[in-house]
Amino acid sequence: MKKWNDKTKVTCSILGLSFRVFCSKKG
Repeated sequence: MKKWNDKTKVTCSILGLSFRVFCSKKG
């Protein structure tokens, strides 16, 4: 799993439901 920036982590946490695919690809 790649290192995430704090901004990315927050975005995935807040918008995880909408961007779960995006977060999965980033991970």
